[in-house]
Amino acid sequence: MGYCKLVITLIKYTPPAIYNYRRQSTKGWSIFNIVLDLFGGVFSMASGGLSVDNGLNLTKVILAFITIFYDLLFCFQHYVLYRHREPILIEQAEIHEKVQTEESQVE
Repeated sequence: MGYCKLVITLIKYTPPAIYNYRRQSTKGWSIFNIVLDLFGGVFSMASGGLSVDNGLNLTKVILAFITIFYDLLFCFQHYVLYRHREPILIEQAEIHEKVQTEESQVE
């Protein structure tokens, strides 16, 4: 069950990261939940490290690493990469990508 939770967590976090990248914005997106999730991941990792006497719960530690990684990625997107940016519509992003690939092929 722990490995299923790891896969579901990857499925849960990957689409928002890609969506933020394609829109080049995090506007309309709550960072507060991500910060709380980051604290939960840190405490979960600490809990996994403290319970070594009972045996290391590897899935719990890996889950904490994944959570912390994605939460830090989301914070980086929100506070550094896309700070004060208006969202690009997905259709505009797709057109922009096509134009860039066509320009690179012409050169």
